Amino acid sequence: MVDVNVFEKIVKEFFEFDGFFLRENISYGRNNEIDLLGFNPKTKENIHVEVTETVPSINDLKYLIEKKFENNYISDKYIELLGTKKVKRIYVLWWYRKKSSKWQNRSEIEKKYDIKLISFEEIFEFFEAKLKDSWGEKNKIYSVIKMFMHYNKYK
Repeated sequence: MVDVNVFEKIVKEFFEFDGFFLRENISYGRNNEIDLLGFNPKTKENIHVEVTETVPSINDLKYLIEKKFENNYISDKYIELLGTKKVKRIYVLWWYRKKSSKWQNRSEIEKKYDIKLISFEEIFEFFEAKLKDSWGEKNKIYSVIKMFMHYNKYK
C-alpha cells in the first residue's frame, strides 16, 4: 500500500500547475482534516480537495463525501481561511478508471453532492499533455516522473 500523502503531493502539484496556492493537511473540528484548500488569484476560485487511494463501493464514496465535505465545522473553516463559504469541492479518486462500472454513476453523484470527481487517469492525461507541450515547464518534471512511476507500479 502506498502512503496516500504521495498522492496528495501529486494532486497538489496538479492544482499548483493550474495556478492555485494551496495549504495542506488543515485540522478542524474534532479529528477532521482538509487535504488541500486553495485559492487561484487569476480566477478568484477557491477549492477544497480531498484525495483517497481507494473507495470500494458507491455507498462508501457517498459516505466519504458526506463525512469529508458536509460536516458542521467545514463552513467555519472555509470562512476563517478563505473569507467565504463559496468553495468548489473536488474529490480525487486514485483507483477509479473512466471505463469502470463504478465510474458510471459519476454525473449523478457530482450533481447530488455539488462536487467534482477526478480520477487519476485524468490527472495523468493532464500532465502527459502538458509535458508534450512544454517539457520541464515550472520545474514539475521530478514530481510528474514520480507520479508515472507510481501509476505504472500500481495500475
